[in-house]
Amino acid sequence: MEREHDRGVLMEDVDIWDLEFGELDVDRNIIQEFSARHRGSVRISMGLFCTKKEFEKEKKEVLSHPIP
Repeated sequence: MEREHDRGVLMEDVDIWDLEFGELDVDRNIIQEFSARHRGSVRISMGLFCTKKEFEKEKKEVLSHPIP
């Protein structure tokens, strides 16, 4: 059952685990900017993480090298 709310739609009797949110687009600059305000991973606050685009680029580069 959905009910209108001033900030969006409030969904009752729906478990958050059953919802599909799709892929997230990660912006490195925004994550690093807000990481100091929240407790969490030291890796993230120091910028020692990679976005999906960066991961796919490096994966493609690594897989392009022949195995000796």
